[in-house]
Amino acid sequence: MALLVLLQGFNPLPNYVVANYLLSSDQTLLDDTVEEILVFYSEKNQVNARSTCEFACRVKTEIEKLKPGQIKIALKPLSNINDGQKIRRDIDNGLKESIGAHQSVHLSYSGGTKSTSVHSYMAFETICKNRGLRFSTSYLDDRRHVLYWNEMREGVADGRSVGLYYKVKMTMGEFLSLHGYKNCSDKNTASTDSLEIKDSLPDLMVKMWKEHREQYGIIQAEIKKVFYFSEGKYQHGVIKFNTNADQVKSELDWNAIDPVVPYLPTLQRIKDGTYHTALTGKVIKADEYNVRCIRGIWFEDYVRRQIYQAAEKLDQTVEHSWALNIPDTFGQSLKAKRTGQEKFELDVYLIVGYQLIGISVTTDASRHVCKSKGFEVIHRTRQIGGDGRMAFLVTMLSNMNRDNLKPELESDSDISERFQVFGESDFDTIGSKIVEAVKIYGG
Repeated sequence: MALLVLLQGFNPLPNYVVANYLLSSDQTLLDDTVEEILVFYSEKNQVNARSTCEFACRVKTEIEKLKPGQIKIALKPLSNINDGQKIRRDIDNGLKESIGAHQSVHLSYSGGTKSTSVHSYMAFETICKNRGLRFSTSYLDDRRHVLYWNEMREGVADGRSVGLYYKVKMTMGEFLSLHGYKNCSDKNTASTDSLEIKDSLPDLMVKMWKEHREQYGIIQAEIKKVFYFSEGKYQHGVIKFNTNADQVKSELDWNAIDPVVPYLPTLQRIKDGTYHTALTGKVIKADEYNVRCIRGIWFEDYVRRQIYQAAEKLDQTVEHSWALNIPDTFGQSLKAKRTGQEKFELDVYLIVGYQLIGISVTTDASRHVCKSKGFEVIHRTRQIGGDGRMAFLVTMLSNMNRDNLKPELESDSDISERFQVFGESDFDTIGSKIVEAVKIYGG
């Protein structure tokens, strides 16, 4: 039996990935079965800047789901994460109920401070040596997705590395839960069924953009006249049509907006003169979603479908598979909430193994808007995807502005080669370019 020890810092991802791998994928490194896990976290007091107990609790909850009822997990506090003597004392106290039942101890020191890692290593090495227990350690390089394993076997250092890119598979639900978020998306748009729908609204908007750019611009301007109100006040705006529908009807360019009228029940009623009939929740919801689609979600949908089609052509194997048919690993219009925090949003997301790829999509061609969205997707993906995430910004920028924006965003972030900016000239091949970028980095 083996005891797995985790040091919990402010990022819950590395500990969950290591535990997931050792419990679900591979026990040959340990030559034993993990039956108990200790998670050491920083205690809330005047010495430690902040407690990491909440992160340890989330890690514990998600690990327990891997093998329900089969793993004992205990959380142990560290009173001072910078004082070596107190770290060793707290570890010794935390082990009193556990150490005797095991033949080996494995310490994963990916989390916590450098001081905590060093003094924890020294403490466990001494304890295991004194008790004749096998002792091994590992460190997860989150950027390279490699687990570095170290152990002394018969006095000789045995160092190995294991690529975890495909060996650990995660879902968006796990990413969000580990970071305390709850999914509050309006609807799940990750289904690939829409690929078979002919003349759908997203397809229509793609066609308008590519073949009738001037009319596309008129449609956007006309829709704003009628449906321009903020989230949460949508129903109030629709109801007002009952009192000013005649004026709306006279002001709109019906020839220009005719292609989208069938998708907007309220506009159809105004055009037909039947706007005095009651507005149902179903009508309002149809208006709301389709207006959002016309004003930009069509582009998200287009990018998602292009990725799907490009990825389908990959030489998929059991090990190297992209789970594109699972909504929790590939989708769009993601919204999530955490108590006391701003809403978390991703236009399009893809998860390969346990790497999160976040994609921000905009039809805007103004540099300041694109730059803002670039910073946001870099920040959002790191928030829940750690240092090993990827981020893409899909825009309608010219080639020159696209190429100038990328190094500027990179210089103010830590993402380097895991970030790409795409512009208008990439429109027709956006799916294959994103898939190729993911493959180059390790997918």
